[in-house]
Amino acid sequence: MSYIGQDYQKKRIEKHQQFLLKLLHLHIGNYYPLRKWLGISYKGKIDEITHLSIAYNAKYFKKGKKWFKQVTRTYQQPDLGYKLCQVLDKIPQLAFIPALLQPAYGLASLAFFFLTQTTYQPSSKDNYIATADGGENDNYGDYTYLVLHSNVSLGYYRRILLHFDISDLSSSASVSEAVLYLYYYDKGENYTVAQTGYIDRLTRTNWTELGSTWNKYDGTNNWTSVGGDYTTDDEASTTIPTTVGQWLNWTITNIVTYSIENVSEQVHLMVRRNDNGAWSSGSCLFYSKDYTTDTSKRPKLTVTYTVPVKDNSVFFGINF
Repeated sequence: MSYIGQDYQKKRIEKHQQFLLKLLHLHIGNYYPLRKWLGISYKGKIDEITHLSIAYNAKYFKKGKKWFKQVTRTYQQPDLGYKLCQVLDKIPQLAFIPALLQPAYGLASLAFFFLTQTTYQPSSKDNYIATADGGENDNYGDYTYLVLHSNVSLGYYRRILLHFDISDLSSSASVSEAVLYLYYYDKGENYTVAQTGYIDRLTRTNWTELGSTWNKYDGTNNWTSVGGDYTTDDEASTTIPTTVGQWLNWTITNIVTYSIENVSEQVHLMVRRNDNGAWSSGSCLFYSKDYTTDTSKRPKLTVTYTVPVKDNSVFFGINF
């Protein structure tokens, strides 16, 4: 698997921004070939791409004498920059470049033609850690699913660790809303009563995806407290229903704001339950970033924020 540095990805994507945006807007009816390949389920206008995320719903408004721009940005594809650079790598190899000047159906067909490679280079991480039957030192970082469970009376737990890199946000960004989404696809047969799922901020940020366990954060060194170091400050919660096959979401605006101001725009999260469900089959399952059957169902974070802009950056509704 080859590697393309994030700095190189960023510069290259910025250079070819308009071309990539055109490819992302190519469609036949409701089918967007490039978005499908990238795992982007959003069908509306995309305003900007970076090596880490996509931005849409950009709106300008005036407050006092200053103009501001409000943007919703989605972090889902850990390999977004790598894949977009793959697209740019393949363009020069095609003999059908003139087709790019044809109507949308020709463009879509062309995009479908070269978007067949599925190799990717992840740049973020997720894992679940567990205690039960000697599993305290087991790692599940390469699994396609994440498991959540808690049985307080027996001391059995499974907790989820997540990391999102949001360093492409402007340093002047003011976050108005941040929402974490996990796709809830299955549950144990004894999970018959809805429980509460909590999102907390991990206070240890150097945990590793393929090393973290219930006892250790990197395969070698112990957590300060077994089961992960976290704080309940700015904790978020949502009900985990008994009906599967749906997105669950948590509003974590305060956690993301803290991460921007104090942790170099790196968001580290723990998902946990605090109930007394049956251990054998009371688990809740979510897709991880390694799930490839439908990449649009991998964990995602959306951040809506505003940034100040110069008065001349908005003119008759045109973005400059």
